[in-house]
Amino acid sequence: MTKNASTSRDFADQLPRNLLANIIYFLANIAIGIILVPYFVSNLGVAAYGLIPLATSITGYVAIVVQSLNTSVSRFLTIDIQREDYTAANKTFNTAFFGLSSVILLMVPVVIVLAWFVPSIFNVPIGQERGAIFLFLGVCASFLIRSWAGNFTVQLFAYNRLDLQNLVNLTNLFVQTGLIILLFALFGPDLGLVGGAYLAGAVVASGVSIVLARQVCPHLQVSILAFDRTRVKDLCGMGWWVVINQIGALLFHSTALIVVNLLFGATSAGKYAIALQWVILLVAIAGMLAGVLTPTILSYYTREKTDSLILITKSAVKLMGLAMALPIGLVCGFAPQLLTFWVGSEFASLAPLMVLLTVHLSVNLAVLPLFSINVAYNRVRVPGVVTLVMGIGSIALAVALSLLT
Repeated sequence: MTKNASTSRDFADQLPRNLLANIIYFLANIAIGIILVPYFVSNLGVAAYGLIPLATSITGYVAIVVQSLNTSVSRFLTIDIQREDYTAANKTFNTAFFGLSSVILLMVPVVIVLAWFVPSIFNVPIGQERGAIFLFLGVCASFLIRSWAGNFTVQLFAYNRLDLQNLVNLTNLFVQTGLIILLFALFGPDLGLVGGAYLAGAVVASGVSIVLARQVCPHLQVSILAFDRTRVKDLCGMGWWVVINQIGALLFHSTALIVVNLLFGATSAGKYAIALQWVILLVAIAGMLAGVLTPTILSYYTREKTDSLILITKSAVKLMGLAMALPIGLVCGFAPQLLTFWVGSEFASLAPLMVLLTVHLSVNLAVLPLFSINVAYNRVRVPGVVTLVMGIGSIALAVALSLLT
């Protein structure tokens, strides 16, 4: 059997396990997300609850450079490992490891300053100012720690072990959720405890990712001697345009909650966050389903199997559209009943907002599998520019419509 045929068989054998792991993580995410929202609203109040998704959206901007560089590293490291060029793989890994570590250290003071001024920037309920600071500090720190651990989870990605990646994600989710409930029971509801739980979950999950990476890929070792400046140019060349794309995506998807908080107050932001929760869950589902195919697409690109790449992405787009149509339709069709059963009849009036936020996903999420092709071929400039323009337009419309209507 040829090397290419063996690789194809291994990837085909791994696909069901990856898909099953994604489904398990998705179900756990859905269940915990649904349970935690009414739990937070009843214990913290709707205004304070709105700060939690706001904090997670802000961390997207804090960690945007790190996450974009991780995307670039995943592409180059996967190609090196697929070719069994472990010398090049070690150069890619160590260049990314020390480079990302430096970037994260530079971001630490930014996180501290941002967290300190949160009560001055956003509308925070009276008496929750200190808790809000610790919430933002803990959530931002957890994102940076997980981003640093991405140096090791990309190894799992390169070997198409998305099942192990999901094990790391489940560890983070369970530790985080369990600590929130435990700390609330011991010390009472407080936003600062939520930040602490996020931080603890990130530390434990990062430790698990390092152990798994060493087991799956013993060929890669941390060594400053393997740092290669020529690799920096390759990684940053692609990473820069991924940064542009990520900024646009965040402007497009994550600014509405910030606009609502600044223009309408913490209570309105909390209500908006409730309606937004199902959008976040649906986007997460689609992202996980699309992510299953990314290592396979990179493998086909490495082996120059263009026809197979086209065939699998065409099928993936059709299947994604069909798979997401049912849950999106159910959320839109039963929005009032869903809100009443989930968080109470007093929030049923949010149903039209939930429909507006959700209905367009039936088209937008179907095309997610195509974006892996841009990464594989290192053609991320045009998508980055288009996404940035759309993101700027989105925030401009959000502010304009809020002020004019």
